[in-house]
Amino acid sequence: MKRELSVYLLVVFLFSLLLAVSSCQRQPAGQIDLQRTIQGVDKSIEQKEHRAEPVSDVSEALSDTVYVTHTGKCYHQGFCSSLSRSKIPMSLAEAKDKGFRPCSRCHPPE
Repeated sequence: MKRELSVYLLVVFLFSLLLAVSSCQRQPAGQIDLQRTIQGVDKSIEQKEHRAEPVSDVSEALSDTVYVTHTGKCYHQGFCSSLSRSKIPMSLAEAKDKGFRPCSRCHPPE
C-alpha cells in the first residue's frame, strides 16, 4: 500500500512538473527582446536624471551633529561603540557649550 502511494505521488509530481515546464515560454538562446532592453535603459536614464543633488547647508549641518549619552562627559560620532546604551543627538556647538569633550575612541570633530 505504501509503495503504491509513493509511486502515485511520484507520478503526480512528475506530471505537474512536466506541465509547469511546458507552460513556460522561453526565448531561444541568443535572442534578446530589444524592446524590453531599450525600455530598461530608458528607465535607468530617467532615474539618474531625477536624482536630487545634496544641499550643502544640510550636509554641513549633519556633519556638525554629534551624540552624547545620558551619563557620559564626551561627545561622539554616530558609529562610536560608546553609544550602545543611549544616543542623544545635538549640534557640536551645543555639546561644547554644555561642557562635553571629544571622545578619544571615535575622534569626532573639535
